[in-house]
Amino acid sequence: MADIRVDVDLSHPATRVWRALTEPRLIGQWFGETDMVPRIGSQFQLRPTDMPGFNGPVTAKLLEYGEPRRLAMEWRLDRVQTLVIYEVQPTDAGSRLTLHQSCFVNQWYDEHREQLEETYEHVLTGRLPAVLDWLAFSEVDLAAPAEPDGTGSDADRGGTAVVPGRGGARRARSTGPLAALWGNRRVAVLAGVVAVVLLTVGLVALFASGGDDAPDGAAPTSGSVPNLPAPQATTDATTTSPTPLPRAVPPAPTGSPSVSPSGSPRPSASGAPAGAAAVPLEAEFNRLSTSAFGYRGEVTVDNPGGASARWSVTITLTDAGTVTEASGAQYTQDGRTVTFTGAAVPANGSARFRFDVGGESMFGPKRPSACTIDGRPCSGL
Repeated sequence: MADIRVDVDLSHPATRVWRALTEPRLIGQWFGETDMVPRIGSQFQLRPTDMPGFNGPVTAKLLEYGEPRRLAMEWRLDRVQTLVIYEVQPTDAGSRLTLHQSCFVNQWYDEHREQLEETYEHVLTGRLPAVLDWLAFSEVDLAAPAEPDGTGSDADRGGTAVVPGRGGARRARSTGPLAALWGNRRVAVLAGVVAVVLLTVGLVALFASGGDDAPDGAAPTSGSVPNLPAPQATTDATTTSPTPLPRAVPPAPTGSPSVSPSGSPRPSASGAPAGAAAVPLEAEFNRLSTSAFGYRGEVTVDNPGGASARWSVTITLTDAGTVTEASGAQYTQDGRTVTFTGAAVPANGSARFRFDVGGESMFGPKRPSACTIDGRPCSGL
């Protein structure tokens, strides 16, 4: 019976992800109540909340506690005993979380294993990012003055830095994109109120349906969550204007090259001889990170042919998602369909663009439902 392995890219630093994996209060918000004690050899219980594949409490034992990178446990559920390993690796966009589960006493039924895989995918791309987003907001110190340039060690990920306080004490100060606003006290208070309102609304669906207790400081509520734009992540490329370029049709093969009065082959518009055969472009989708209401995606366009060619990539979003930002391409959106275009890709070359999607369902798949390049499917979905 094959093992279960799930990889998830998260837009949060490894230290924050580690807290969500090991602090009982936080585990209770995205997985289930637990009395876990961070001590090797300790035994505890996990009580998953509304998770298919778990029909009762899990009896667990902590085998390895390698903060903040590796956590190993033994899980016993009914007749099956498994080894569960969490691994957290830092990435440019935040961190990558890998869950690996394997049986060592008895085995899963095929249906049971499929249920667990779907549950892990749902929880690690929906509930866990929502808790991490809440945790990031809770780490912001509204009273802390901003640095003159508003920068910090974790500026792109909303991290914290430890700085001296009054009386020699040390406190955490936000170094994320919002840090530059905190210098003005009135703006800081307004930003805090907005953050609390958005946070409260976003937690409705997460905690009301399963009956979980809300995180400290947030009251449980009930109702539906409107589609709100996800916090936009910064990119390392310049965003271009959303005006698509006209799509160029590669030249058709001819029986013989056209000859100019000088006797040399006439070059085509793409810079290659007019007789060069067109080779279809290829594209691959890759999800870089996720958040409570969206994700960041990347598409790589490859040109294996002998002539440069323009391209057009079409992404079909799910639910009410919206592209909020893109770099490396121009785009237009019509309903759920988003069309990206860019400069011609040289022969045997490649191009890459990234885009952020917000406004999706909190528990959505966090990826497009379809991707095509010039009408042909992309790989990676």
